[in-house]
Amino acid sequence: MTSSPASSTLSSPTASQLVFALTNVYSQFSFKLSSDGSKYKLWRRIFLDMCKGAKVYGHITGKSKPVSDNDEDWEAIDSRIKSWFYSTCDANLLQIISSDDCTAKDLWDKLDEFFLNNKMSRMLQLQEQFRNTKKGTSSITDFCHNLKNLADALADCDSKIDEIELVMQILRQLPPSYHSIVDVITNTKPFPSFLEAKNMLLLHESREESVEPHTDTPLTSSAALYSSTPSAPNGKPKNKSNKGNQGHSQAYFGASPHAPPAQPGLLGAPPVHSFGTGAPQPSPTMFSAPQHPSPHTFHPSPVPSSPYLYGQHQSPHSVPVPPPYGQPIQPSTPVPLPPQPSFGGHASQFSQPQYTDLSSVFQAMSVQAPQDNNFYMDSGATRHMTFNQGTMHSLTPCNSNFIQVGNGAMVPARYIGHCTLPYSSYPLHLNNVLVSDKLIKNLISVRRFTIDNSVSVEFDPFGFTVKDLKTGSFLQRCDSDHHDLYPVLPPAPRSTLASANVAVSFDVWHRRLGHPGAAIFQFLVSRKFIACSSQSSALCHAYALADCDSKIDEIELVMQILRNQGHSQAYFGVLLISTPQPGLLGAPPVTPLDRGPQPSPTCSVPLSIPHRILFIRRQCRHLRTFTATSSPHTVPVPPPTATLQPSTPAMSVQAPQDNNFYMDSGATRDMTFNQGTMHSLTPCNSNFIQVGNGAMVPARYIGHCTLPYSSYPLHLNNVLVSDKLIKNLISVRRFTIDNSVSVEFDPFGFTVKDLKTGSFLQRCDSDHHDLYPVLPPAPRSTLASANVAVSFDVWHRRLGHPGAAIFQFLVSRKFIACSSQSSALCHACQLGKHCRLPFSLSTTKTSRVFELIHSDLWTSPVISLSGFKYYVLFLDDFSHFLWVFPLRAKSEVFDVFKTFRAYVLNQFKTDIQLFQCDNGREFNNQSFLDFFKTHGIKIRFSCPYTSPQNGKAERTIRTINNTLRTSLIQASLPPKFWVEALLSSVHTFNLLPSTTIQYKTPFEVLFGFSPTYSHLRVFGCLCYPNTAPTAPHKLAPRSSACVYLGPSTDHRGYRCLDLITQKVIISRHVVFDETHFPFPDFQPRPSSEDYDSFDVDDSPPSLSTIPDAVATPPESSTFTSSSSAEPSQPPAPATTSGHPMTTRSRTGSLKPKQIFNLSVTSDISPIPRSAAQAMCDPHWRAAMDAEMAAIISNYTWDLVPKPSDANIVGNRWLFRHKFDSNGRLERYKARLVAQGFSQQPGLDFDDTFSPVVKPATIRTVLSISISRNWPIHQLDVKNAFLHGDLTETVYMRQPPGYVNSSFPDHVCRLRKALYGLKQAPRAWYHRFAVYISSLGFLSSKTDTSLFTYHRGSDTIYLLLYVDDIILTASSPTLISMVISKLSSEFPMSDLGPLSFFLGIAASRSKSGLFLSQSAFAQEILARADMASCNPCSTPADTKTKLAVDGEPVPDPTLYRSLAGALQYLTFTRPDIAYAVQQVCLFMHDPRLPHLNALKRILRYLKGTLSLGLHLKASAVDRLVAYSDADWAGCPNTRRSTSGFCVYLGDNLVSWSSKRQHVVSRSSAEAEYRGIANVVAETAWLRNLLLELCCPLSRATVVFCDNVSAMYLASNPVQHQRTKHVEIDLHFVRERVAIGHVRVLHVPSAYQYADIFTKGLPTSLFLDFRDSLNIRLPPDQTTGVC
Repeated sequence: MTSSPASSTLSSPTASQLVFALTNVYSQFSFKLSSDGSKYKLWRRIFLDMCKGAKVYGHITGKSKPVSDNDEDWEAIDSRIKSWFYSTCDANLLQIISSDDCTAKDLWDKLDEFFLNNKMSRMLQLQEQFRNTKKGTSSITDFCHNLKNLADALADCDSKIDEIELVMQILRQLPPSYHSIVDVITNTKPFPSFLEAKNMLLLHESREESVEPHTDTPLTSSAALYSSTPSAPNGKPKNKSNKGNQGHSQAYFGASPHAPPAQPGLLGAPPVHSFGTGAPQPSPTMFSAPQHPSPHTFHPSPVPSSPYLYGQHQSPHSVPVPPPYGQPIQPSTPVPLPPQPSFGGHASQFSQPQYTDLSSVFQAMSVQAPQDNNFYMDSGATRHMTFNQGTMHSLTPCNSNFIQVGNGAMVPARYIGHCTLPYSSYPLHLNNVLVSDKLIKNLISVRRFTIDNSVSVEFDPFGFTVKDLKTGSFLQRCDSDHHDLYPVLPPAPRSTLASANVAVSFDVWHRRLGHPGAAIFQFLVSRKFIACSSQSSALCHAYALADCDSKIDEIELVMQILRNQGHSQAYFGVLLISTPQPGLLGAPPVTPLDRGPQPSPTCSVPLSIPHRILFIRRQCRHLRTFTATSSPHTVPVPPPTATLQPSTPAMSVQAPQDNNFYMDSGATRDMTFNQGTMHSLTPCNSNFIQVGNGAMVPARYIGHCTLPYSSYPLHLNNVLVSDKLIKNLISVRRFTIDNSVSVEFDPFGFTVKDLKTGSFLQRCDSDHHDLYPVLPPAPRSTLASANVAVSFDVWHRRLGHPGAAIFQFLVSRKFIACSSQSSALCHACQLGKHCRLPFSLSTTKTSRVFELIHSDLWTSPVISLSGFKYYVLFLDDFSHFLWVFPLRAKSEVFDVFKTFRAYVLNQFKTDIQLFQCDNGREFNNQSFLDFFKTHGIKIRFSCPYTSPQNGKAERTIRTINNTLRTSLIQASLPPKFWVEALLSSVHTFNLLPSTTIQYKTPFEVLFGFSPTYSHLRVFGCLCYPNTAPTAPHKLAPRSSACVYLGPSTDHRGYRCLDLITQKVIISRHVVFDETHFPFPDFQPRPSSEDYDSFDVDDSPPSLSTIPDAVATPPESSTFTSSSSAEPSQPPAPATTSGHPMTTRSRTGSLKPKQIFNLSVTSDISPIPRSAAQAMCDPHWRAAMDAEMAAIISNYTWDLVPKPSDANIVGNRWLFRHKFDSNGRLERYKARLVAQGFSQQPGLDFDDTFSPVVKPATIRTVLSISISRNWPIHQLDVKNAFLHGDLTETVYMRQPPGYVNSSFPDHVCRLRKALYGLKQAPRAWYHRFAVYISSLGFLSSKTDTSLFTYHRGSDTIYLLLYVDDIILTASSPTLISMVISKLSSEFPMSDLGPLSFFLGIAASRSKSGLFLSQSAFAQEILARADMASCNPCSTPADTKTKLAVDGEPVPDPTLYRSLAGALQYLTFTRPDIAYAVQQVCLFMHDPRLPHLNALKRILRYLKGTLSLGLHLKASAVDRLVAYSDADWAGCPNTRRSTSGFCVYLGDNLVSWSSKRQHVVSRSSAEAEYRGIANVVAETAWLRNLLLELCCPLSRATVVFCDNVSAMYLASNPVQHQRTKHVEIDLHFVRERVAIGHVRVLHVPSAYQYADIFTKGLPTSLFLDFRDSLNIRLPPDQTTGVC
């Protein structure tokens, strides 16, 4: 049934009806919104629901607008909504947001702006309130809700407080009465939530309120004492500690088994508490609230034992009251005290205290204090002293020596003896030690110790160091930062590594996970991701060697925490409101209220700054435990004072007082008798000072002052003032802590140093004193002031522009008089001392993966085995997942990024939004920018030279490199394995939890599930993969010892390096020994060839952190074993050959290209200096014999008597090493060379010219062969010159070492040519040309060293360069035929496919032929001694041109040699043609600027060694040329430089950079001459192609960027401007007219010939270099030339 419109209207009320139906809006809210915003989030939620329910949501969002200007209905509804605002907001807030003509939307927007837009200021205000809100008198409910509201308000400001931090803040702000429940909450696992913690606190609060205060009968006026141990039924106090503890306590307190009492509160004994007089005392309970109104209230608070007195034990026993000052005390029975609260966090009942009359106790106490067997360093002692004569030798009775203690009392010395400093590995002597049984500590006088041993002693907050005074070397270190004084302690024992038999120990897991920190390791153990059988057993030396990046500022941070947060009082010093523990000349500190064992020093060597940082970190963990579990409140009972009787009746008790302060390492507190030097004095009636004989001296006040006579503010805090003292003492321990300094004592005085920087702060010389007083510095005279005070600016410049602090210091001390303040900014300071501004914290926050990617490139100092030099990383900001890609060149970054982005798109169906990187050219280039612009990716570069802006990537690189370095050190692998260690480190990096993502792993955040760790193994450990499938027979071993190189990135298995075969085996059937690292035990074979042919995976790894291979253990069904990570290249197919020569092609012994180490020459015989020396070496002797055999077999000469009138030519042996293209020694070459310089023209020679093939011809022939996919072979003629027939008569002496013994005076009449003769090249060429012509070859007219053969479809090209031949043909059969014919006439070597020709390495692949001279470039760098120079980006400077000026170079020969070598390097490196042409212009007279330009070329080559010329398959039907000229570029002659480049198809075949012979009067003339040069070159190339049967049907296109020159080339009209140009240059017009050449205009941005005429900027140079087909070597592929 359908409803009518009327019924529908009734069922759906309008917005107006709903709005006006709400009459009592305030009832919807239980509060009003105030300006503090604490409940804005709740108010906003309720208000939105109310608007949506009334259908007026559009009024506050702006979607609902009035129909017209006078829409009364809309205005009525809007006014109604505004009334809701007025009803639910308080008046102060309404005054801020409301106005006369505002709408509901305006009010809504202003509220959002007020509470949400000013987030930063509100966040800072709320954080301050959150940190400082304390419970006070409020209830637990109000206190918890207040902090919860503040946390919610912070969440609205994008500063979310997690629940754990909220609970911890609540616990931190609770009063001490809640410490017991705080212990329970913090130790509850799992950690309680907010509601759970609140309920527990409420329960504790209710229990406290339910406890009735206990009252007892009032006490008498005498204070009551009680014992900490409940009384046993027999009346004796119970003692829960064992006998060892009792003995230790009695040894220190000096009590016998029958007299156990000790001094009150002495470093572990519970303090004495006062109940006052006459006031009723409550019975304390664990949950009793603190009482504040009356000083008679008792607050139970446990005081633990001193860690350096009792070790791990708590202090037991009762505590007596100290004696009256100066009075002898008799022993008495102990007075029982109430029990101390339990440390376990549970309530414990206190027994009823037993009270004793004070007067009887005072008369029954012993004066003797407990003795301590340790020696203490004391700078306040003038002599060494001890109470234990058993440690002495050479004892002598001494009845006339007395020891004066702090209050002036005298203690007799019984003996004098000698001993050595205990626990010292260096003999440090203690001479003339006084022995007295009345002492309570063994003291070492620092002054005497430094004089007797010629040492200095430096004290710091952590201990002291003994140094040799002369050398400053460390002699001994004692760590005692948990002591109040400086005892001489034994070094801590060092544990050894866990046994290898223990299953999966801490150390093994530590190495497996890539040496993580302790926090991450404990997190993994606590979450049961890994199972660890033991704790750490030793320091990880690999990690210590690899990671020492802790900042020294952490010391100052921890010291400031200890000073300002109360830890100094709890740990280092005395609780000022507690009874001080009696100690030597001062009150020792109350030790930390830690329930666990106290940390002990773990190192006996001197502490360096990193060691101190690590030690403080450990101590801070104990301090945090102490802060959360202890109560600092104690209520002491001050003992009455009296006069102490001297030990000897005839002595005076009081000694004269000294106003100087003395540095005293034996005092636990600063103390003085002069209150006039103090400020902020506070009466102190409860502190006592124990002096050397155990007597107690009362302290009257506590105050503060600064170290006198110090130019640096050094503070003395909490100084005890007592008029009974005779010296003012500075506690060295307190002084070093309060001021973050160290104090070094030597025989002449002491020095105060800054602990952080080690800089000197103050020096006090006191070598004429027995102690170390603080004395005023010697008076120094100041400069006389001028008559008139000068201004600040003048003084600022006079003093060398000092800082403001130094200037103010000089003014305050009145060293200078300044008449005014600074008037302006000092521009000289800004230019000379400008510093970088500090960086602010990053505020970037991401909400999903791949929203922001951080990237950076790292350069390795060592090239890896696979040839990698760099790696690029991509770090996801949200998940912290890391991808790395090793690279061989920086230019690969763009291709790798595109691969990475494709992986992200395919695997995660999302795209990268923002890319953060540095400003390097590998990122900031046109390819990257265009790609990002096309795909909408925003890129963010860091500023130039501002790497901290890319800090996250930089820190990640540091983390990865630390792990990488650690792994290599652990496995003892050489640095060339860094790629393997890198992939393994990144693999574990993604599996480790990170604090920045709340201890989640990057893997878990990215993929949504937790990773597994069962597949992890220790990098570099010994492993045994299964090799049964590849075993040669059934009895062969089924495995071999290998080194584990990490998981395979492309297989679900492990990569193992076989130490025998040097192969990488990939298998999942691997057994590991993770405690043994076999690589150091492996001794490689001496052959460098075997070592350098190490077979590893050369292909760039795929995405190394794809989870399929890392998150789960390998499956056995998916793996096969392989002998190598990269399959060996198959041999090239053998060509069909009919000639009888045995070649590598015939035998199939072709090997893939291998990279060899050129520096491994230890087994190569050096080049001999003479023939006699060569005859003694078997290698060179064999080479000489081979050369002589070839000469004799060729009938090169006849022995004849020496003619009387003939010219006799001399000879000599030349020796050299012959290397192949890989730098490997091929053979020893000895050649007999005639000394042609002694020949006479017209007598024994006529013509000497011999043609050689042109470089352009070689490149053209190779380009055609590549385009037609023809095979290319390389031949070598053995002893080529010996085959040339001589037409002249030439006589030569017999060769050295091979003189005929029968005819020693005969000479050789040459029948054949010999190397060194002037006509030898011509004779050889003539002989070869005659023979090759007989085979049907034609000599080319354009290049006489080119021979061609054409018969139908058969075509052969032969290039001859002296004795090297390049042979290419249309079929392999033709090549075999030619080789067979040539071998029958000349001894030939078929070197197989073209690989190394004329010093040029040729590498053929599917993409073409790559020509490189990298080995020759390295040789040039070595010759110039620049093999380790810094590379530069361009070979020529863009600003200056070379001219004839400057100082001459010291070695012109070296300059010419290097310039000539660089000229030959341009065969495959056209990018350096211009720069080489410039330096070659000055070979006749090189100057220093020319040498600098040459060095710049070498630096450019250093960075581009691997570049070469790439010839690819392309059509050979067109010639394209580019021509350019630099008009009047020469500064001296004003001649122009012209340059051109010619392309055959897409291949560069010819280029030139040359200075013109004449001066051009205009730029058009210079450009026109350049066009003429390139037209001549193209005309020659067209003729060459015609002879090669590749005629061109199209005109040659010549591009020029000068319009005038282009018009001149095509316009036949003679102009006035061209009358002076030579007629022969106008042949260009003829070529244009007949259609062979077309001259076209090209913009300068595409004028590639510009690189041959001038120096270019880096970006333009790199673009033009790429256009010249200068490339990196392509990947190795199977194929032959």
